[in-house]
Amino acid sequence: MNTPREASRRSGWKTSLGISLFFLVVATGYYNSVSQSWNAYFQFNLFFHPAIALIGAAVFIFSLYQRLRRAVPGLNYNLFIAFVLIVFVSLARSFTLKYLPIKQSNLIAGWISIALLVLGIYFFRKLIPLIRGLAGDWRSWLAIACLLLWGLSLLLGLLLLIVQGGRDAVVLFAFHRFAGLLTVVISLLVAIPAGALTARRRATALGILGGGVIFGSLWLTVNGIGNLLHPVPELPAVDFSLSTIPYEKRPVEERDLPPKPIDYAWVAISQSCGQTADCHPRLLTDQAASIHNTNLRTHHLQKNLDMLATEIGGNNQYICMGCHAPVAMFRDAGSLASFTEKDSISCVFCHSIAAVRQGSDPRKSSYTLALPARHLDLFREAERNGGQLNRWTRWMVNINIGAHARVFKRDFYRRDEFCQVCHHLQLKGAVGKNTCVQCHMEPRHILGLEGKEKNHFFPGANTTIPELIGYPQWAKLNLDWLQGRFLIYVLADLYKQKDEQEWLLGDERLRKFFYLVMRAEFAAPPRAGEPASLRILTKNVGVAHDWPTSSLDLSEVWLEVRVTDREGRPVYSSGLVDEAQRVDPEAHKLGGHMIGHDNKIVQHNRVWQVKEKIVNRVIHDQEEIVDEYAFTLPADCGPRLNVAAEWRYRKLNHEFWTWAYSADQPIPSPVAGRTFTQFAVEPSVTAPAE
Repeated sequence: MNTPREASRRSGWKTSLGISLFFLVVATGYYNSVSQSWNAYFQFNLFFHPAIALIGAAVFIFSLYQRLRRAVPGLNYNLFIAFVLIVFVSLARSFTLKYLPIKQSNLIAGWISIALLVLGIYFFRKLIPLIRGLAGDWRSWLAIACLLLWGLSLLLGLLLLIVQGGRDAVVLFAFHRFAGLLTVVISLLVAIPAGALTARRRATALGILGGGVIFGSLWLTVNGIGNLLHPVPELPAVDFSLSTIPYEKRPVEERDLPPKPIDYAWVAISQSCGQTADCHPRLLTDQAASIHNTNLRTHHLQKNLDMLATEIGGNNQYICMGCHAPVAMFRDAGSLASFTEKDSISCVFCHSIAAVRQGSDPRKSSYTLALPARHLDLFREAERNGGQLNRWTRWMVNINIGAHARVFKRDFYRRDEFCQVCHHLQLKGAVGKNTCVQCHMEPRHILGLEGKEKNHFFPGANTTIPELIGYPQWAKLNLDWLQGRFLIYVLADLYKQKDEQEWLLGDERLRKFFYLVMRAEFAAPPRAGEPASLRILTKNVGVAHDWPTSSLDLSEVWLEVRVTDREGRPVYSSGLVDEAQRVDPEAHKLGGHMIGHDNKIVQHNRVWQVKEKIVNRVIHDQEEIVDEYAFTLPADCGPRLNVAAEWRYRKLNHEFWTWAYSADQPIPSPVAGRTFTQFAVEPSVTAPAE
């Protein structure tokens, strides 16, 4: 006959066993949700976690059945069998919808749904009388609630395995975790015996200790075997010192000479990010066409690098690569000339930047790259197969989608400091509440592309590079962006400004030249046969930074003005382009130039010789500038004048273009702002006779 002491001891051991199982379920589930690698234990745990949850469910059901039989005589297994059937029939329905052809799956899923309905009715018909028979037994009520929550958590977890997780299953993940944690809290209230406090503490401590020992032993054993079979190297963090200062003129710690101590294959990972349909194919398309990725394919940049090598040595070509082609800085990357056919940057490279720095010297900045080797190892294997993830790999990524996002997302990626680390020499970031990514990473559907994720093409004013490398569709997108044909969210409040209402009325405000608002006016009503003073007013209302901001010595921005009469006959012009593509030397321009160490204007974008940047004229954010033109109207100009004014923009000016390419090859010169106005002309006044 069992003594009370023996019964208490057995109860304590049962409690310890139950707590150990709960601890293992929670610990293994938590590990999978926070793990940032696909190590051997993570893969083992994909099966161990649901297996231990099923064992825990079986133990808990048996324990609950024993408790309820004592409280409710005549209770049988039917209620619990129905509960188990509901869980597994629900899984069968999800499996059917996921993997069978649509026609068959809909039919089978319909019949399974009917079976679920019947089982549900039967379960609740048995459950309600049971609850009524437990009046006042709050522990049994909690135990039933715990069973239902455990079943829900188990069902959701197994559903995640079937549907393969992914971004669409984030809600399932959240409910799975919530139901699991709530189950643990309630089960502790139920499972801990009602004996002495010391006994309860001892049983709980033993349970947690036992579960911890099992978890730790498995982790060490499985990971140890995995590392022996498939070792993953630890990749060092590497710093990039960015500057156009030649290496020999830098401090030793800033001489950022290649090769970096990591194989090129690690930093060139991109294809596996988008070759699989349910990953990021659209973003890979954007990135592949972006100027960030393709700039080294242009003839003019390659020629510029050759000139740099001739003047200050071939090693110094790499002073430009930290921004223009950072993957070229690594071991076995190949020559810079080979990057006319390779990517200049990768998805993984940008998303592995761990820190950015801007020092007191405006010519210098730096960043740190920290590649997550254990996370990337899976994708490096896929890159060898053209970027295709196999089914097992894709399943592992989707199950761990939260950790995947945490590895490759950092808060400072959204801030201007991230962009400024390379772009600070051209501009000082967006003004006001705007940020670089708000304008340049609009959702794809805003740009007329498929999908609502943020684009990774980074549209801007540069139509030249996409045209030169044979990407006309992307050049057109940049042109549309430059001319404001997309409704930019960040500028929505612009329409509320009362002083802009007159300028922004009508369809033009939503589809053309959204960034520069222009208008024309005469100082006095124009009169035939007399001098006229024309004013072109331009306001930077939407660029959110100075315009222009690209390399001012390299670009060319001028105002083209045409005045014609009612018949279209020329009355006056300024800023026209001749047959050799040279801009009228009297044209009103924006921009600047660079002064070299020889105190002369730097030619051919020789940035390694720059001593000082001279800004002649730009339009600051929300600033209005005025360009005035004086001319005499012909006496027969008619009753009406047409005034057309356009700001024209060249990424590469005429001098640089003819040096790098050919004077006969058309220079891309898109329109960045435009106004067209008609004015009535008063008739001439004949002087009175003496």
